[in-house]
Amino acid sequence: MPVVFTVHDFWLFCVKGQLIDQNNSICSGAGAEKCHHCSPYQTTIKEVQENLTHMQELLDLIDVFLIPPHTLRNYFMQQGIPENKLIFSRYGFDTDKIVYRKRQYTTKSRINFGFMGRIIPAKGIRVLIDAFKGIDAELSIYGNVGSQRRFMQQPNIQFKGGYDNSNINQVLDEIDVLIVPPIWLENSPLVIQEAFLAGIPVIAPNIGGMKELITEGVNGFLFEVGNAQSLRECIVKIIYGPELLNDLSVSRREVCTIEDDAKFVYDIYRKLCAINHYGLKVHSLED
Repeated sequence: MPVVFTVHDFWLFCVKGQLIDQNNSICSGAGAEKCHHCSPYQTTIKEVQENLTHMQELLDLIDVFLIPPHTLRNYFMQQGIPENKLIFSRYGFDTDKIVYRKRQYTTKSRINFGFMGRIIPAKGIRVLIDAFKGIDAELSIYGNVGSQRRFMQQPNIQFKGGYDNSNINQVLDEIDVLIVPPIWLENSPLVIQEAFLAGIPVIAPNIGGMKELITEGVNGFLFEVGNAQSLRECIVKIIYGPELLNDLSVSRREVCTIEDDAKFVYDIYRKLCAINHYGLKVHSLED
């Protein structure tokens, strides 16, 4: 029976799933000893090697990989996965759920910056906090921060707490610019595309699927990954020239609909079933 696997991260190659080492730097690749040092679990080098071997066995069982960003697709090819098994597949969204609102700004407009998501190191939360130190700008953080809040408090940062996705329009309505600052090669962040559906520009690092989604000066801005000063420069540029946001063209058309996504995936399954019906080994979905 053919197997289809949707790729969301580097889990098949990395014990953390995010391909970052213990210093929160992007890792060049797996290895038993290296992964043992990096592993968040109490384990041995032998157990790590067994896990890597098991993952390779899983890779060999998968016939088709659906991958949202080209960055991950290229990495999988570098690890020896045949190109014809790797299919670029964008995430689909219920586009009717999020309301688009065109915003207009003047030289005196006060910009509301926002962050939405999990409050963990890989999401670049420390880079974000450091970027807002000592500048005349306010940041609203939407996410459950827990006991870490006392290490993150600053006068210009508001912690709004977690939110239910059913209330996403209420959250997005309070944000003028969304900041998505992960330090890993994140695949295709949902919050970026949700922001686009609402007409909100995004600031994100110049790596991974984030760089693929954002065109500098068109639907957002890019900064050097992990560099708080680089992020700060983007923020300050907007603070002192908010009207530049009027020149951006954030389009809902950049986001795939759930209907198109469903049809695309259905066609893949249909072809796989047809190949399997004739007892053929799956080598490619190409006609």
